[in-house]
Amino acid sequence: MMAAVENYSGLPHAWFPKVGDSGHTFDVLVVRGTFDLGANGVVPTRAARQVPVVDGDLYDEPRGADPMRAMLIQPGDRVLHKPQTDVFVTGHAHAPDGRPAGSWTAGIQVGDREVSLQLSGPRRFVKRLLGWRLTDATEVTEVPLSFERAFGGGYAITLDQSDAIVRIHKPDNPVGCGWLPDAKALDVLPAEERKIMAAAVAGVRELPAPQIEDPMAPVRSPFQQSPAFGSGPIAPWWAPRVHRQGTLDDDWFATRCPAVPDDFDSAYYQVAPASLTLSKHLQGGEQLRLTNLLPDSRYVSRLPGWTVMAVAAYADGSSNVAFPVIDTLSIDLDKGRLSLVWRCCFDRFNPVRSLVIGATDQPVARPPAGELVEDVA
Repeated sequence: MMAAVENYSGLPHAWFPKVGDSGHTFDVLVVRGTFDLGANGVVPTRAARQVPVVDGDLYDEPRGADPMRAMLIQPGDRVLHKPQTDVFVTGHAHAPDGRPAGSWTAGIQVGDREVSLQLSGPRRFVKRLLGWRLTDATEVTEVPLSFERAFGGGYAITLDQSDAIVRIHKPDNPVGCGWLPDAKALDVLPAEERKIMAAAVAGVRELPAPQIEDPMAPVRSPFQQSPAFGSGPIAPWWAPRVHRQGTLDDDWFATRCPAVPDDFDSAYYQVAPASLTLSKHLQGGEQLRLTNLLPDSRYVSRLPGWTVMAVAAYADGSSNVAFPVIDTLSIDLDKGRLSLVWRCCFDRFNPVRSLVIGATDQPVARPPAGELVEDVA
């Protein structure tokens, strides 16, 4: 029997069952809050229009009819739990003071985590006699914070004999630009296909270069062994997420499905890049600094200090107050807003019969983060 849920928080919620890592079913509460960024120095305020809980992952169109080259644009909220906090920033980054620039350094700070991005206008890798050269960047006033503009990419060839299509991708960013597969990357292909793909790669004379980089490790060659660097969400089949899902073999299907594999890593649920995955859950009120991203080049504020509470009444007659944790922060530069997602899991060994959700923007004494969140392992 599903619990009766009353929501007085003023924020959208979802209440749904999910199978835990051990095969047990849990009830999950998710609350999503949307806040307007507003002026520099002003704490973001609750938006008049609240975005509903996102039921599932949303993708854009695959590139070249290749499903591997679809990009995750909005992660779904209906997941069991996140052991850490995802932070991702999307939209268009604005050049300092709105003046055209060939490149600039942007910054994201949430609490004590600071991440810098080197942003550039369009530029190209050009093959010369002595190697690859990077052209000067075109001056621009904004750069899309999309993994399409980060180091990565994919290639496809058609085999003459069978019209079969052979594809190869940069594992951590199949939708990006500037990457060419080296001999090691081509080793995954059968010998004949590897030979044909190598010839195609050798014939490439120029290609778009990344516009989003790690300023401490700029990309200077299409064959450089550098990870993709960006600020958006990562699709489930991209590295490193895909390596965390565990072994989905016949034995798993016969003995554990629909539970996750024995070697499943719960970090699979994290969708943010490693640089923007915070080891602890947010509490609200942390410092927020966005540098050379918004039209106001130096935005400094704090995250909304909202606390979400849920009074749960259980089948055995007991009750308690649970404090869902913030495990997702997303910032949309184009819409000038941020979203917070709070989450809490409840074990069905003593099912929740009724749940009353509330929220306040005032400080509330509460137990350490996660104390009333059930163990989902």
